[in-house]
Amino acid sequence: MNTNLVFLGGVGFQELFLVFFIIALIILLFLALRALVLWYWKITAIVENQQQQNKLLSEILAVLKEKK
Repeated sequence: MNTNLVFLGGVGFQELFLVFFIIALIILLFLALRALVLWYWKITAIVENQQQQNKLLSEILAVLKEKK
């Protein structure tokens, strides 16, 4: 009796595990490289500055509307 379970038409669990492992590794590598690129180009700092600018502009607009 063969104890190896066959899944999805001839694909064994070892092959399936290997595929999932490779996919997980690619996702982790993508996330790590994305964080590195964002840090290198200082995109997170740029976004924070833009959010601060929007907040300040909203405050200025509110003050100008009060003066009318």
